[in-house]
Amino acid sequence: MKSIKLVVLSTFLVLGVFWAVTNTSCTKDACKAVTCANGGSCGGGLCTCPKGIGGLNCEIIYRELYANTYKGSWQEDSISYFNNTLTFTAGNDSNYTKMQQLTWANPGKHTVNFAVTLVNNSSTGSNFTLGSATVDTFTYNGSGSVNTTVASLTLTETHPNSPPVLISLVNFNKQ
Repeated sequence: MKSIKLVVLSTFLVLGVFWAVTNTSCTKDACKAVTCANGGSCGGGLCTCPKGIGGLNCEIIYRELYANTYKGSWQEDSISYFNNTLTFTAGNDSNYTKMQQLTWANPGKHTVNFAVTLVNNSSTGSNFTLGSATVDTFTYNGSGSVNTTVASLTLTETHPNSPPVLISLVNFNKQ
């Protein structure tokens, strides 16, 4: 009788151990507790973020880091233009490689609004290109760089009756 009890007890013990090993060795979903923001996706417990987004959970929208006003001066020939501003507006869409616009306010001349495409935006800054903009009979094209403290912009100003003019707005400081 003792041997039957021993066999039954051993069988239950073996089945219990088998059940415990089988149920505890299953692969856990590494992404179950991970929430990726701004269109990010989880794989292996880590978020993969869309271009223009960063952070462990895709919570940093880089263009929002540059959405500021930067102030500086520049000179054309012998004329100095003071208190110019470059204002970057981020926008609310999910195309994180675009800014809503860049506004260049030049108190000595005029204000120009550009569409902006961020080229390599990251937490340390971005290069950008501008869509063509026309004010009165002047057309502007250009590119530059921006980060959380400084912005620079190089423009070509063209007018139908004169040669192109290169405008360098360098080291404008965040306000």
